[in-house]
Amino acid sequence: MRTTVYHEDIEIMHRNLPVFMTFLWDPLLHRLPHLLEEWLDKEDKRPSHLVLGSGLHYMSGGKTVNDYKNALGKMTSKLSKLAEKKTRVVYKLVDHLQIKKADDRMAPTVIDSFNNATNDIFADTKVVVWDSNLPLTDMYNDECLRHPRSQKGQRLWACEDKGHIGYIVINQYANMLLNSICNAAMEAGADYCR
Repeated sequence: MRTTVYHEDIEIMHRNLPVFMTFLWDPLLHRLPHLLEEWLDKEDKRPSHLVLGSGLHYMSGGKTVNDYKNALGKMTSKLSKLAEKKTRVVYKLVDHLQIKKADDRMAPTVIDSFNNATNDIFADTKVVVWDSNLPLTDMYNDECLRHPRSQKGQRLWACEDKGHIGYIVINQYANMLLNSICNAAMEAGADYCR
């Protein structure tokens, strides 16, 4: 288990299934345009799943929702083309942060405006907007407000950290992603998440 905040790319490949998942750490979307070009041009470099998200670092850096829309808007057609070429593109919405601890740049209304912008940008594309993280973060935040806790060295609960969600929630995200990927690969029926 990771014991620090993870600010790196993650690549996962399954030996027997056609699954190659990339989590791209590019919070301000600087590297993504070049990678999209490469993935669209070279099928052998193309991931089967691309999970990404941005917004929080735009907020914390003082950028506006319009800055975010402009940056993401420039890549929408390429992300959409990639999704049409059998890469499952998943764009995770910004987690709700602890309301009482968030500063004005990351206030709930600001987070919601960034998330609404993301929904609008990808509305008519095959990019999957991942929003099931929001109920989990809301429950985590409620629990942190009621019973603040911190586990030094583990980060399962990191209630003192206003800018990150504890790994108890991140572990659930990983389970949801892997279930979604595996269910699709196993041709699970409509009763299963894909």
